[in-house]
Amino acid sequence: MQNLFDDPQMTLWAAGGLALLCVAAIAYALFGDDSGARARKRVQKLDPKAKGKSWSPFGDAEHSARDRLKMLEDEQKKSSSQKTSMRIKLEQAGVRSTPAQFLLQFYLAAAAVGAGVFVYYGSPLVALGVAVVVAFLLPTIVVKKKIEGRVNKFLEIFPNALDILVRGVRSGLPVSESMKVAANELPDPVGAELREVVATTNMGVPMEEALAKMAMRIPSPDVNFFRTVLAIQRQTGGNLAESLSNLSNVLRERRKMKKKIVALSSEARMSAIIIGALPILVGVLVYFMKPDYIMLLFTDSFGQIMVAGGAFWMLCGIMIMRWMVRFEI
Repeated sequence: MQNLFDDPQMTLWAAGGLALLCVAAIAYALFGDDSGARARKRVQKLDPKAKGKSWSPFGDAEHSARDRLKMLEDEQKKSSSQKTSMRIKLEQAGVRSTPAQFLLQFYLAAAAVGAGVFVYYGSPLVALGVAVVVAFLLPTIVVKKKIEGRVNKFLEIFPNALDILVRGVRSGLPVSESMKVAANELPDPVGAELREVVATTNMGVPMEEALAKMAMRIPSPDVNFFRTVLAIQRQTGGNLAESLSNLSNVLRERRKMKKKIVALSSEARMSAIIIGALPILVGVLVYFMKPDYIMLLFTDSFGQIMVAGGAFWMLCGIMIMRWMVRFEI
């Protein structure tokens, strides 16, 4: 039986039909008017300012609140995606020195440690490796621990600051004056951060920008909640005292939940620490008991490969166990 597509004329007609179908599909995708576009056009005819917005019975208040939340969310995503500089990290850690002064201390310590390792082992390569680790890894660890400690201390006292703000607002004081009272009553770092916000607003900076800077210095979702509540209240109005009181209760419950999770996961964390430290402790004990037996791992080339492979898989196991026992709220 003869195939229809063996005929050149039939093949040409089929190709033309497919081309026409593709052109029609592309034209419909580009210029086809859907119901949503027609609805937006009708709303825009009624209200020229409503371009890009959907109609809501709550009016401009809902639009301004939603737009403000969207803007704050975009700012938080942008700040979280950007790489934090050393100066900002030092501000978050509460360190008053400049990055050059802070790093210089660790560079001098790295030089001293490297010189000591070189004198003890006589290997310049090992001394250089230890010095590089001390110079570049240790500052990051120290700054990270300082930031975590300062943020935890701030969040421990922050609900009390919200309670003072609630009492001040209910008594008729403005937010800035209530914040000044809380700054004078509470210890650092909450008092220092609130004093910084008050001083910034006294210089003419809007409250939202001052709170944005505080959120940068205190990288925590709780501070962003506080900033969002004040921003929404300034845009739409409402009972600020009730909103701050609810936020204070939420932050306290979050702290309680975190402490409960830490208590419940303490056994798993201790097990992970023991499992991760056991090979190192066994190696140290074997070295003191019979050094010739374990030194083959460091003097023989095959032993060095085994040590490198074991260290790599140990590091992978420790990271996995650390990931399993950490919970974010």
